[in-house]
Amino acid sequence: MVWPITTSATSPTRTRFPRSSPRIPLPYAPRPGGRPCPAPATDLVLPARRIGTAPPFEPKHGPKRRGLRTILPCAVGLVLGLAVVSAPLAAQDPQQRIQAVRAAAELRGLPVALIDLKVAEGRAKGVPIVRIAAAVERRLELLAQARAIMTQAPRTGPVTVNDLSAGADAIEAGVGPEVLGRMTTSVPVQQRAVAIAVLASLVSHGESSDEAFARVMAAVQRGPEALRLLPTEAVSYGDRQ
Repeated sequence: MVWPITTSATSPTRTRFPRSSPRIPLPYAPRPGGRPCPAPATDLVLPARRIGTAPPFEPKHGPKRRGLRTILPCAVGLVLGLAVVSAPLAAQDPQQRIQAVRAAAELRGLPVALIDLKVAEGRAKGVPIVRIAAAVERRLELLAQARAIMTQAPRTGPVTVNDLSAGADAIEAGVGPEVLGRMTTSVPVQQRAVAIAVLASLVSHGESSDEAFARVMAAVQRGPEALRLLPTEAVSYGDRQ
């Protein structure tokens, strides 16, 4: 850029700038008795850059390593969190687990006596306490399933504690829920627990649920003695297989 210069009529050697022209800043004014300072480089052209933009950031490490550095601490924190949550459960001894099952049975309205009976059976057989704890935990779930199936089935009388115990045994033996419901509906309340126990025995010896149901119902029609002798026939049936 070239600044226009005019010459005053009264002083030919003195230069003045028009009002419209910018004045030279003080640091660039001529020094008294010395060489003048260089004029500012007003014609300097700077590289164009759009407002609000920045040069792309190039990470020192590639995106793969940056991702690993981000995911790894999160994964470690998750594992530690799960360990902290599961530590109290793993720290329970078998006796505490048994007490927890008894409390859960009482809370869910299931007979606690059936849990205690399972514990007594295990101790009488010399089963380790760890296995007893696992058995009563499994027993609690079987009792809950049996109650749900038997109470929803149409029946002539209430589901007793013996019915519930026999139903849990039947589910554990492999009797289907539909067959257990039919047995609850079809057998009189006085014979229901025995009939379900015989059904479980037949299924555990290899008969299908439907075949065992038919045999139990036929024995119920013949009388209590026939129903009582049916498990012996089931053992013989299993030996023949």
